[in-house]
Amino acid sequence: MKFELDFSNSFVEYNSNDISIKIEKEGNSAFESIKLEENKLVFCASPKLSKKNGTSLSFNKIKDYSPIYLAMHGDNLVKEKRKSIKALLGESTLKVDSGETINQLCINSFGIALRPFWYVERYIKKRELVQLSIKENVEVKSNVYMLYLAQEYIPRKLQLFLDFTTSYYN
Repeated sequence: MKFELDFSNSFVEYNSNDISIKIEKEGNSAFESIKLEENKLVFCASPKLSKKNGTSLSFNKIKDYSPIYLAMHGDNLVKEKRKSIKALLGESTLKVDSGETINQLCINSFGIALRPFWYVERYIKKRELVQLSIKENVEVKSNVYMLYLAQEYIPRKLQLFLDFTTSYYN
């Protein structure tokens, strides 16, 4: 089995052995998808900011500390308020289209970031970021999916990998 990793957002030309990991399902019926996990979003801050402001905040308080998030995350809803994050917090303080840039801005105390947990977990473990406890729950609209071409015959190696992945995540 051969693995090739491409971390871009560009379109990939699939062949019968290819899989792709994406945050959204492909809208194209030529693909099958397997949900791997929820794309859980968390608010986090640098230890310096969290020491100054505490780790338990409300959306009203977050507004005061330069919230930074990707535009795609602004559409997620806050369950208790039935409004989007963007409607509650306003536009992201900075227009950034790189998740890692947002992580680094947050680590360096430029604001409070809304990030997928899987993307900041390593920084939380190293204590470069602190996960904040928010009183309101964010309703995540996206999940992480594994996609592959829908086809009548699936090559044996690909089928074994799909079976393994499905059993691991279920």
